[in-house]
Amino acid sequence: MVPAYALTGDLPEAQDAIQEAFVRAVARPAKVLDADNPEAWLRTVALNVARSRFRRRVRMDTLLRRVPASPRALPGISSSRLEVIAAMRKLPAVQAAVNVRGVAASGRPCH
Repeated sequence: MVPAYALTGDLPEAQDAIQEAFVRAVARPAKVLDADNPEAWLRTVALNVARSRFRRRVRMDTLLRRVPASPRALPGISSSRLEVIAAMRKLPAVQAAVNVRGVAASGRPCH
């Protein structure tokens, strides 16, 4: 458990990775028995599961940051402001950043 915990930094995540490794071992007993060192095989599978879950979590976090918030999640913002935000999201990042600075410098309220 220590290597999986060292990799994940999260005890429940490490436990889940180890449990998944045992599930895979039970599903493929011949593979475990053919290994020179079954304990090392189990440890390697657990670490690979932990790495895969970490990569998947990083990808999901990145994707979730890219998903625009729905209008219902932004109370108090006018529909015209939402239209401007939607249009700015279609712009290249540099151009959108310049436009955001311009709106902020204008002193107009952002609602």
